[in-house]
Amino acid sequence: MKIAQAGFITCFLICGWVDNAWAGSERFELKEPIAIKKNNQIGSLPFLAHSYGALFDVLINSKGPTKYWKSIFALKKVQDSGDPYGQDTPQVFLNNDGKGFYICSSRNGAGGCYTDPIDRDIGKWYHVEISQTLKSWPLGNQFEFEVKIDNQSVFTVNNTKAEQFSNVAVLAGNRWWEPMDGLIKNIVIGTYN
Repeated sequence: MKIAQAGFITCFLICGWVDNAWAGSERFELKEPIAIKKNNQIGSLPFLAHSYGALFDVLINSKGPTKYWKSIFALKKVQDSGDPYGQDTPQVFLNNDGKGFYICSSRNGAGGCYTDPIDRDIGKWYHVEISQTLKSWPLGNQFEFEVKIDNQSVFTVNNTKAEQFSNVAVLAGNRWWEPMDGLIKNIVIGTYN
């Protein structure tokens, strides 16, 4: 039998997914399916904090090899301060080989991307979750960036330069890339400041 030892807690913080929604101070939701289109701003957030989560379902109507990626979803800084860090916060594409997803985000002081190696099916809904959470607080800025597809963790990396971004647009198809032929629904974005 273990005996409790005397001690104290200096700070106790709980944040994370609650019933498939981010428990935090800012939130965006759009449930109905919408077509992915170029420069399709569907909402905004006043900020995207160090800890955030974005989840959605995406349906691929058609695909094929192409020279460029096809845009699906993006959170983007609205006002360009001249600093490119935060422009990919994150972005999701159909990969240019026409197969899996290509997911980019600002992390560790630069942009970084994950290439999904799985050939995704046309006509099937895929559930995508992208999160950045505090991993070992209060021991320092140990934020973990993670991508899940259909509830399976497919990519995880520490982000040693997590930052907060102000005035963030929510896009179902970004401004610069051609959109993927498909639909997106059940979008939930939450951020905790």
